[in-house]
Amino acid sequence: MLVVAVAGWDRQSRDARELLEHGTRVSATVVTAPDPRKGNATIEVTYPAGDTRRAAMIKLSTRQR
Repeated sequence: MLVVAVAGWDRQSRDARELLEHGTRVSATVVTAPDPRKGNATIEVTYPAGDTRRAAMIKLSTRQR
């Protein structure tokens, strides 16, 4: 089970690095930024993708505004 968890984390980390290196940078608009007492802080954003707008929920690694 631990091997599967480590492999999953490694893949997510690799995917994130690849997006930062080769992805397309766009401006996003923050829609919500709740401040939970427990758990991870998140923000919801919308951003353009071609002719449409998409939304994403982003887990923050810091609570800094």
